[in-house]
Amino acid sequence: MKNIIFVSGIHGSGKGTLCAQLSSITGISNHSCSQIIKDNSNYVEHSKFVSKAEENQTILLHGISNLKDTSFLLDGHFCLLAKDHSIIEIDDTIFIKMSPTKIIHVVCNEKIIEKRLKDRDGNSIDLSILKEMQHKETVKAKELACKLGIPIYEYNSGDHISDLTDWLKNS
Repeated sequence: MKNIIFVSGIHGSGKGTLCAQLSSITGISNHSCSQIIKDNSNYVEHSKFVSKAEENQTILLHGISNLKDTSFLLDGHFCLLAKDHSIIEIDDTIFIKMSPTKIIHVVCNEKIIEKRLKDRDGNSIDLSILKEMQHKETVKAKELACKLGIPIYEYNSGDHISDLTDWLKNS
């Protein structure tokens, strides 16, 4: 069984940066769901808006099963944006099958996220969508932690990570 620490948050919240920092400090490897999907299929999304969410999750589970790492951080989402700008909540069965042992949920001020997306990608997502998506992502993270009976840590992007690294060691 793999020890997956799922790091959730919306696009631009700081998941990738946090995973890199945690990996450097703890020695735990990290992977991103989107990269695993890309590495295990011919299908590639060219924006933050997805059209094959369900198919991608099947590919993700297959890709995770092929990873040689037995313990790792996994940067991903509980909610995705559809092409029509609606919010897709990923089915719980995906996470039940994935069986993460912990969740780190990354939150950030939506105006900061909006700026990060603009700076990083050259465009942004409407602030009202970011707010709704972050709310749904947070609710889903807490619901799944409860449903799976695993610990969850809510990390505010940009905070010091010493408390989080202590939590990882002790939970």
